[in-house]
Amino acid sequence: MFDINLKNLTLENDLDWEEIMKITDGYSGSDIANVCREASFMGMRRRLLNNTTDIVNLVKIDNFKDQLDTPISQKDLVDSIKNISKSVASGDLEKYIKWSKEF
Repeated sequence: MFDINLKNLTLENDLDWEEIMKITDGYSGSDIANVCREASFMGMRRRLLNNTTDIVNLVKIDNFKDQLDTPISQKDLVDSIKNISKSVASGDLEKYIKWSKEF
């Protein structure tokens, strides 16, 4: 799911996928998509917050996208996971698995 949702984005080289997989255990595909979307905005938010006095000029720059396009970091993903909760409770997941086996 991470590969699908992050395929067109720039990622830092040192991402610890083992940690990311561990802390997103039980997340649905939709939850992972939300985490990826949230992480993709982290760099832009950080850049804009650091340039609050010059946001108008930053928007006028020809290479605006390049100015805001920063690689997604481990911290971006972990912070996003903290902001996005699992949408399916463990108990509900067990019910779905049982139902799937039964039918």
